[in-house]
Amino acid sequence: MALADDAALAVVRTAVSRVLDVDPGVLRADTPLPDIGCDPVALVAIIDLLTDDGQAAAVESLSGEALSALVPDAVTVGDLIPVLVRPADA
Repeated sequence: MALADDAALAVVRTAVSRVLDVDPGVLRADTPLPDIGCDPVALVAIIDLLTDDGQAAAVESLSGEALSALVPDAVTVGDLIPVLVRPADA
């Protein structure tokens, strides 16, 4: 794993809070994205922020299809952690 789970969650929480203007202190891994006002456009913006900030350690190992698959499947803040984690076989 490129980042420890706590560190990855902290990076994701920061990105989510920047896009949605939410206090990162209230965000947990199990916080439902719709409950904090995250729609599909905001979700794409969060992923874009994670990848553009250089925070994503393994974005180069995720194909466009993998990122696209992540978007509709992300239900909680913690579901965004895979954007930051290099697959074990990469």
